Amino acid sequence: IFITALVFKYFGLSINTMTLGGLAIAIGGLVDDAVVDVENILRRLKEDRAKDANNRLPLLQLVAKASMEVRSAILYATVIIVLVFLPLFALPGLEGKLFVPLGIAFIVSTLASLLVSVTVTPVLSYYLLPRILAQPWPAPVPPWSWRLLRSPSSPPHSCPLSMRARFWWACVSTRASP
Repeated sequence: IFITALVFKYFGLSINTMTLGGLAIAIGGLVDDAVVDVENILRRLKEDRAKDANNRLPLLQLVAKASMEVRSAILYATVIIVLVFLPLFALPGLEGKLFVPLGIAFIVSTLASLLVSVTVTPVLSYYLLPRILAQPWPAPVPPWSWRLLRSPSSPPHSCPLSMRARFWWACVSTRASP
């Protein structure tokens, strides 16, 4: 989104409702590329941990190999999504003036997401994911969370009340909303 703002400033475009709409549409796609990469790296790390210590790949090589496996899929998916928005630039008149900034915002933010997912995401995965895998999984439930679910009159180590009984108003309000 920051790169999109820089491109808008460079070309003298304003951030208006349509461009914010383009960014809102792009938010889901912005995360998608990185999630695909991280999930594949995490899967490969788990598979490598299951191997014998002598057969394991070095961490840098493993992350690079896992990232390269999904790189073409990420690239093709992003290109297809960008191609869908290219016809906006052919709109004449008032429609073109309205929708071209939306297309620019969407395309620039999506391409910036692609750049980040093929450069920054593997590096962060290299540094952060092995530490996450070293912790016990699933993570233990923190003791303070049990206090939220327990009745004030129940003994300290009793089973928690159900969420529906304790927070009935939240259940009713979410059911009543369309």
